[in-house]
Amino acid sequence: YFLTEQDAIDDINILSTPYSNVTNPQTLFVRVTNINTSCFTTTSLALEVITAPSANLPQDLIYCDPDADGFGVFDLTQLNGTISAGQTGLSISYHETQADAENNVNAIIGDYNNIVAYEQIIYIRVESSTVSTDCGTFLTTKLIVNDVPQINTEPSYLEVCDLSLIHISEP
Repeated sequence: YFLTEQDAIDDINILSTPYSNVTNPQTLFVRVTNINTSCFTTTSLALEVITAPSANLPQDLIYCDPDADGFGVFDLTQLNGTISAGQTGLSISYHETQADAENNVNAIIGDYNNIVAYEQIIYIRVESSTVSTDCGTFLTTKLIVNDVPQINTEPSYLEVCDLSLIHISEP
């Protein structure tokens, strides 16, 4: 790799690796040599550093569980506004594992039924929908299931004696 095409042709001033670009974008020149014949060709290579989008950490999602089994239904997309903070051009996806979020596979689509009772971490991938890149920002949120208090719904009667209505008469 070379800074100029002439350096690539002359095979001088080879760049060290790893190399840190000095401008963004930056064009480097490449010399490719056949080791058997010593014949070579040159080409250019464009380096462009793309910053992952900024995103805000969302709040936990809480579900009140009427049957107290630790499972509920969550609409993960309700976090999109907090995550994007009004930015446009973002693609937000939700995943069960960090590896799925990093590899951008197995996104959760639609309402989600948690698979770990009472508390589960969901992994979030945020990327630009306008720039073609694999750069992403990664966040997490918790799905929390709280039991609704279980109460006896069968009616029971309470009796109270109202002593103020008792009259005692004297003979």
